[in-house]
Amino acid sequence: MKLYISAILLLLNTTFLKSQDLRSIKTTSDCLKFITTNIEGEQNFYFDTIFSTSQLRDLKLPFKNWGILDFNGDQKPDLYYIGRTKKDWTHWASAYLYLSQGKTYKKIPLLRKHDGQYSPLVYSQKLQNTQLLFVYLFDLNNNTKIDSLMQRRLNLYPSGIRVVDTLVYKYHSIINYSRQPSNLTFDSLTYKVNYGQTCRNDSFTVYKNGTVKYAYVWCGSVEFEKLLTIDPMKLDTLKKLVKEININITDRDYFVFATDLSTAKLKLFNGGNEITVRDYGMESTFTLRAIYNFFASLEPNKIE
Repeated sequence: MKLYISAILLLLNTTFLKSQDLRSIKTTSDCLKFITTNIEGEQNFYFDTIFSTSQLRDLKLPFKNWGILDFNGDQKPDLYYIGRTKKDWTHWASAYLYLSQGKTYKKIPLLRKHDGQYSPLVYSQKLQNTQLLFVYLFDLNNNTKIDSLMQRRLNLYPSGIRVVDTLVYKYHSIINYSRQPSNLTFDSLTYKVNYGQTCRNDSFTVYKNGTVKYAYVWCGSVEFEKLLTIDPMKLDTLKKLVKEININITDRDYFVFATDLSTAKLKLFNGGNEITVRDYGMESTFTLRAIYNFFASLEPNKIE
């Protein structure tokens, strides 16, 4: 019993130390030591300027390898960082957010898997007490600013820079910030995932009253089907995430130039209207990814 209590105290103390360590970071050296010591999978991480000296001079925003902020408003420090990994043969740059979640922290990628060929720049800004993270991508070869996948340009963006993602924390998820969300509603919604080049297909149909029809399909044949009811609070979360989609700037048929990837298809039905979003690679926007994660948590044995 004493050993069990000691283990719990050690775990709580470790979590507390991580939070305290973030607050005590003062230099880049401190930050690197924290990342390689405390964050899983980052033992070979190192900071890199990413940009050349002349490119750094031309950037309209200051490049920073790391920054500490309270991104989700829980009064605990969060950390974003940019660099490379020594054992990554591509030596592509990576950018992560180390986000506090209750008593633990979670490492969240700020780039799509297929964005590695670009140099990232992360910039934070508060807008009406809402913390935003702007993620910019630059071409590695000539530092040409690439167009946003959603072609977004809002007045709050720095002049002359196109933003790939603008992120905000809402509904316990990281989503794309939009000043003009489409406020989409649905009478019913279908969400399907085709897993790479396999025969597997998961299908969810959600109705306005919270009833969910789940089907596990293998090679066109329904292997398992179940009718479920999700908690009203979970249904409300899904409705809020759907409302956050800005359908006017969302790529309705997103794909990446790679093979054997999974495909998500989201369909919203409202009256006689139907909206479909197809996402090959499942990386199109953070808001859609939040919706995918929502459904990933709704395995039949987890739904009451």
